[in-house]
Amino acid sequence: MYTKKKKKKLGDKIVVPGSVLEQVSRLQVSFPIMFRITHDSDVLPKKSHCSVLEFTAEEGNVYLPLWMMDNLGLDPSGSSMVELETVSLSKGQFVEFQAHETKFAMLNNPRVVLENTLRSYSALTVGDTIP
Repeated sequence: MYTKKKKKKLGDKIVVPGSVLEQVSRLQVSFPIMFRITHDSDVLPKKSHCSVLEFTAEEGNVYLPLWMMDNLGLDPSGSSMVELETVSLSKGQFVEFQAHETKFAMLNNPRVVLENTLRSYSALTVGDTIP
C-alpha cells in the first residue's frame, strides 16, 4: 500500500483577517506586503518579519507557522498577543547561516537544501531559527 506523505509547509507566510487587507489598502504600502511581527515577552521584546499567505483568519486572530511562534516565544495554545506593523525592507547584501545540528552539514548537498528551503521565505530576520 502506498501512502502519500504530506509535505510540511514551511516559510514565513501568515494568515490574517480580511480587515487587515482593508486597512493596508488605504495606506501607501509597497508590494509584497511585509510585516514586522513583535511579541513583548517577559524577558525581551522579540520580533520577526513575514508576509501574508491569506486574508481569511477570524477577526482578532493571526495564524503563524509553528517555528515563528517558537522564535517569538508565543504560547502555542493561542493566548499570546502580537503586534503587526507594515514595513518596507531593503534587499540584503550578505547573510551568514549557522547550523544548529551537525546532521545538516552531513547532507549530500546542504547548499541545495538551504536554497530550496529559503524559497519559502520572504524575509530573514537576525536571530531567527529557520527549520
